[in-house]
Amino acid sequence: MRRKIIKQGASTLTVSLPASWAKKFSLNSGDEINLEEDNKKLIISTQKEFKSKKSEINISSWSRSLVFVSITNVYIRGDDEVIVKYKEPKEADWVMHMTESLIGYEAVEQTKNHLLIRDLSGNNEVEFDMIERRLFRLVLFMAKDGLDCLKKKDITQLKELWIRDREVNKFCAYCLRILNKKGHKDFEKTQHHYNVIQFLELLGDEYSRLYKNTEKGVRKELIPLFEQIVKMNEDFYNLFYNYDPNLAMKILDQKNDIRDQTKKVYKNVTSEELQFTYRMRKIAELIADIMKIMLVMMC
Repeated sequence: MRRKIIKQGASTLTVSLPASWAKKFSLNSGDEINLEEDNKKLIISTQKEFKSKKSEINISSWSRSLVFVSITNVYIRGDDEVIVKYKEPKEADWVMHMTESLIGYEAVEQTKNHLLIRDLSGNNEVEFDMIERRLFRLVLFMAKDGLDCLKKKDITQLKELWIRDREVNKFCAYCLRILNKKGHKDFEKTQHHYNVIQFLELLGDEYSRLYKNTEKGVRKELIPLFEQIVKMNEDFYNLFYNYDPNLAMKILDQKNDIRDQTKKVYKNVTSEELQFTYRMRKIAELIADIMKIMLVMMC
């Protein structure tokens, strides 16, 4: 995109902003923007969010699961105000319950056939970094606490750990919403962070399913393998915040080693242990996939 420089007055040079960019961020005359010199480049940026979004959906006769997906999607998309139309009181109850897991969303108005949902939060990029780190730690401690339960053979406590995935999902949705509304402070890496968050949600899902479906525990020979998974998860967390190519290579080696070990145990396990082993292998592959996205960010 090229622009001509216009001279105004004796010494002032001006250039016009692209109309589409100004409209996207609701920029008007008198608003402030940031200018940053970078050798030949002059970087123009704004602290404003993308234009506020409003939407309306009619959930009448929908299933509870479809309502959940739809409300979550408009939240992640960045909508600040949503009118939800319904017929049955139970449908309103579903929406009210779902907003409890969406940070900032509140029902501010209700009639007999619609709810008005509004974002009452004020999110920013600094908060995103903090929430993203918290999300990493939620998943990591979900893994560590599961290992502790397996070592103690505390299956009751192990099965209760699956519910922590709700907290993981809540912060995943919040991070994705911030990225859709503002982008990342390093804007070129917005999509990479978006992908990392989505994979972290999948990782939480796999830990949750592994714990929820373990009824009788697993033989002691499988515990060191899960311990290796947890160590791989911890290594990746450390790598994300302190890049080290040697640690990156170690994680890939761990993934390959876990893949080889799971192949060996497939033949002599119960059906429950077979599922447990499958989940472990999938977790290892997910961690490696997230790391590949991170390596792109490091380039």
